[in-house]
This record gives sequence, structure tokens and C-alpha cells, in this order.
Amino acid sequence: EILPFCSASLVGNLAATWADLCSADPRQAVVSRQLIGGAPRVVYDKYDRNLTEFGVALEGMLDSIEKSAQMFYNQHFGQTGEKPLKITLKLTGFPRYDRNKYVLAVPKIGLGISIGDDSIYRPQSFQNEAKLTQIALAIRFGATKANFHESSLKLLVLDDLLISLDMSNRMQVIKIILADEDFTDYQKIIMTHDRGFYREIRRQIGVDKDNWVFQRLHLENGKSPSIVKDPDRLEWADALFQQGHFDESSLQLRKASEEFLRDFVGKAFCADRFVSLSKLLKEAQRKNDTFLLSKLFVILERWESEGNGALDHLLPPDMDDIKGDTSLSPEETAKHCQRRAELRNLLRELHGSHRNTGRIFEQMEQMKDRILNPAAHAGDTPLYSSEIEDALRLVEELRDVVSLGNA
Repeated sequence: EILPFCSASLVGNLAATWADLCSADPRQAVVSRQLIGGAPRVVYDKYDRNLTEFGVALEGMLDSIEKSAQMFYNQHFGQTGEKPLKITLKLTGFPRYDRNKYVLAVPKIGLGISIGDDSIYRPQSFQNEAKLTQIALAIRFGATKANFHESSLKLLVLDDLLISLDMSNRMQVIKIILADEDFTDYQKIIMTHDRGFYREIRRQIGVDKDNWVFQRLHLENGKSPSIVKDPDRLEWADALFQQGHFDESSLQLRKASEEFLRDFVGKAFCADRFVSLSKLLKEAQRKNDTFLLSKLFVILERWESEGNGALDHLLPPDMDDIKGDTSLSPEETAKHCQRRAELRNLLRELHGSHRNTGRIFEQMEQMKDRILNPAAHAGDTPLYSSEIEDALRLVEELRDVVSLGNA
């Protein structure tokens, strides 16, 4: 499974080379050479040389994958305080052709694991399945990151290989795939039977969802599998609205709002209990205000740590006091002027963001009792098209706000 990713200057594409070696039959060449009086040994020697060159290239490939896999494991799975885990990939059986039995001996790749000073000869009998999955992922991604050859099609497919990991480790792998710059140019295909995991991946993708396709694979006995688009609740609400099902659309909008807000405020606040939409909105607004202020605090702390009375020069509305301070060097004057302009722009940005998010949360609060309240639809007062349109726009804005806060 590793060979298709790899090429070597000595033999070219390893998978194609191995396929040629497996399909070749030196005996046929020997017979044809004997008929014309040739030397059969020359034919065997050439085949043996090709096998040797392949084996040498395979060893070099394994060495590169081993180094890349080790770096990947250390960076993403290594735990502080644990004994270091070392991954070893070695060619334990060199490829050769048995001239007596006319059989090609398949090369064997050995996986070695050592933890501290202890060598683990049978890792599957010692480590838990989650640890084995981490090692397998490190090797798989190591082969990808080793960049043995460039291809116009770069494909990264993850099936339920992650199922043995707990949710925190699974999400760690997904974050690696989504954020690691080495995978930027890859088309990623992620498949899972776990609906909860699927929903968490969608949340992690967030505002980048336009670059993804979400689909469900459905299989019935005796029928070919069918693939259908799997809309999120907001898309579903829009589709129902377009079909004129206003009550059903408003119900999906409420569920979408609750999902966005629950993801934003965090599991600790919800704690597997029912939390009203009103409380979710209030907690989300509080958290959003904290997020906006944190941006200001970070930059103020950085400037203060740089010394030279940075904050003292930032309060007046103009630059005259800075430019007129003869105790400052030209470089310090320029830096303080730059800081004041940066702070002014940041404060404008924070103020604008605060007003906009405040408007969104306030309108959500006003809208929830009529449009986002399923019980309110049981009466005779119908929902109007314009109300659902406004609600769709507002919930989209809510999604964008909380997605930025979770980034």
C-alpha cells in the first residue's frame, strides 16, 4: 500500500517497477535465448540486477518514511512526560528470485517499536489499539509527507481508520488534516459511520464549508449504493422555505441556532442538560465580548512588555505630544505614532464588531418567541415569507459570528 506513493531515481515508480517484476517470467526469456544459442545466465543476471536495484530503492524509501513518520508522531502524538517512542521501518526480507523453484520471494517490511530502552517486538500485543492507530497514521502521513513524487492528483482518503481513537484524538487528527500546510494541495475524502463525529468535522470546517462537499452514502440490500447531498440545518431550512414550508423551515432554523450556540459556548456550559435558547444567546454574547476584549488585551500586554512607556503615549488624540517629545529618538517617535494608529484602528474594529454582534444577539432574542418557537405556530397566526427570509439572514450572521469566535 505504500508503493503507489513512492518513486526513486534508480528505478522510477516503485509500484510500477514491482508490478513489472512480478509479471515477468525469466524462464520464458531463457527458452527463447536457448533456441538461438544465447546464454540463459545473462537473462537471469539482468533480472537479478533489477531486483537488487528495486530492493535498494525500497530501503531508501523506508528510511525516508521512517524519519518523516517519527517527526509526525513526535509533533502530533507525543505526550510530555512519556518515554520517547521510536518507530523503525526495515526491509527484513530482500526480494530475490529462486531459480530452482521459479518463485519470486516477496520483500518483507518489518515494523519495530521501542519505548525508552525497551524494544517491543510484537507491538500489537503490547500497545492499545488507539496507540497502534496513532503509529499507523504517523506512517501513513509520513509516506505522504516524504514527497517521493509529484502528481497532479493528490488524494488523501480517511475511512473509519480513526474509529479506534477516542473523540479528542480523532479531532486532533482532523485538525491536523485541515490545518497542516503540507496537506493544502490535497483533495481530502473523509468517510465515517459515526454521525456525531461527522457533525463535529462539519463544525471544524466551519466557514470553509464552500470548499467541501457533504454527502451521505446509503446502501439497501440488493441495490447499488446511492449518494445524496447532506445539507446542514441552515441549508435544509432554506430548502424548506423555498418549497413554502414556513413552519418546518422555522423549526430547522431554531435547531441550527441552538447547534451554533452550543458549539460556541462549549460543552462545559451545557453539561449535557437542556439550556434554553435565551440562556444560550446570553452566554454567547458574554463569551463574544470576552473574545473581542482579549484581542485588545493581547496587543496592550505586548506593547507594555516592550517598555519605553508605550501605553503613556497612546492616549492623546493626535501625534503632537509624541512628535514634540525631545526625549524620544526618531525611531521611538515613529514607533509610538505607529502604535497609536494601530490602537485607534483596533478600537474602531472592536467597537464595530461589538455593535454588530450586539445587534445580532438582540434581534435573535426578539425573533425567538415568534419565529423560532415551534409552540407559537400552533395558533392561527401564520408565518410570512418575509419573516422567514429575515430569520434565514440573521441565523447566517449568527453562524458567521460564532465561527469566527471559535477559529
